[in-house]
Order: sequence, then C-alpha cells, then structure tokens
Amino acid sequence: MPPDRAQAAQRAAVSGLLNQVLALSSLQSRVAEIYEAREFEFLTRAPFIIASILLLGASIMVFLYTRVLRRITQSVDLLSDAVVQLGTGEFETPIESPGDEDIVVVFNALEQARLRLADTTLKMEQERADLDHFVYVASHDFKAPLRGIDNLAVWIEEDAGDVMNDDAKGHLQMLRKRVTRLETLLEDLLAYSRAGRQRVEIETVDVSVMIQRVAEDLNLVDSMTVKFVSDFPAIPSPKAPLEHVFINLIANAAKHNDLDQGNIEVSAQIDGTGYRFKVCDD
Repeated sequence: MPPDRAQAAQRAAVSGLLNQVLALSSLQSRVAEIYEAREFEFLTRAPFIIASILLLGASIMVFLYTRVLRRITQSVDLLSDAVVQLGTGEFETPIESPGDEDIVVVFNALEQARLRLADTTLKMEQERADLDHFVYVASHDFKAPLRGIDNLAVWIEEDAGDVMNDDAKGHLQMLRKRVTRLETLLEDLLAYSRAGRQRVEIETVDVSVMIQRVAEDLNLVDSMTVKFVSDFPAIPSPKAPLEHVFINLIANAAKHNDLDQGNIEVSAQIDGTGYRFKVCDD
C-alpha cells in the first residue's frame, strides 16, 4: 500500500478506535449512573419492602395463632362442660367428641367413664331399692312380735297384778317401755335408710334427755356410770342420726370397759356457729 494511503488508513483506524473508546466510556458512565440510580432506589424502597414482608409474616402468624387458640379454647370449653356434666351426676347425655385428633382420645376416655358411672349408678340405685325393701319388710315383720310381747306384758299385769310385788310391776312397765322404744328405733331405722333421698325432718332435740334415754335403753350395768359434765342445749337437728351416734359411742365405751367402776363423761360446748359434743370413757 502506498505510504499516504497507509497513513490515512492508520488514522482512520485510530479514529475509529478512539470513537469506540469514547462510546465505551460513555456507556460505562451511563451504566454507572443507572446502577447508582437503581441502588439508590433499592436502598430507598428496601425498608418498605422488608417492613411489608415482616408485617405480612406477622399477620400470618397472628392469624394462625388466633385460629389455633380458638380451636384450643373451643376444645377446652367442651372438655370443661363434659367434666362438669360428670361432676353433677348427669350420666344420661353422651359426651360427643369435637373431632380434633389431638384431643379426641380425652373425650373418648370421658365417654367411657360416663358409661361406667351410669352403669354403676344404676346398680347402686337397684341395690338401694333392694335395701329399702328389706328394711321396710324387716321393720314391718319385727313390729308384729313386739306388739305380741307388749300384749303379753299387759295380760300378765292384768291376770297377776294382785299377786305381783312392786318390783315385778316395775319390770313389766320397763319391758313395755323397751318394746315401745324398740318400735321407735325400727321406725327411725327405716327413716335413716332413706336419708338423702327424702326430706329429713328437723326438730328441736333436747340432747340431755336423748342421752339419758339412750343410757336407759342400753341397760348399762351398775358399775358403769354416765355423767353429764356440762349443760346441754336443745338444738335443731334430725333426731334419728344424732341418736344413733350417741348409741354407738356410749355402747362402745361400755362394751370395752374392763374396770370395776367405769365412767362415761358426756359434755357439750359451743364451737363457732355449732356445738361440739364429747363422749369420753376410761
């Protein structure tokens, strides 16, 4: 190539190269500006984006927590109602499970307990009815011979009253009192067996008179003395259960006393809004 054309071509190549360098430099500057703008935009929007993501996550967590809490609360309420149902003795209504697999085992166990309690209650009511029938029949059957004994005592007193001494007449009177007392005890036993299923009559009970009558009916030996070491009140109470308590305590004290002279001391004192009775022996 001629020198002048070679120089011209060289200048053209250098010029084109310079133009490309300038274009690349301009493009680099433009890219840098775009990058800086995007970076600034990102840095400006990033907190809002992050805050939005966190808020959305928190909202989802609150929603899930509220839903789970509602399910737990409903299950606990149903469980509480089932327990209260069993506690109040309502064994006829079935306990239904809410269908939650996590707690269905508990409800199934309560339902099985309800079935067992219902069956046990039914058996107890049947046994109670049988006991009531037995007590009623026994009380009725015992009254007939007791009336016969009382009639015999009356006939003996009428037939042999002129030849009987005062001690014999006193013994007959005591016999008739014991018969009357035994009939009363049978009536009390019948009423006591029905305690809790019918209204118990509250009456004013003179405790000192009751204990004296109990001591007489028990026919304690002369070596056993019942002493009253305080004043006794007249209290409102069911009569039969209270009397049975004193009968058992005094009879037990006399039965197991092996001294030549035994003493049973009965006392009463006010204790708050009620009375405290004490039966003490040797």
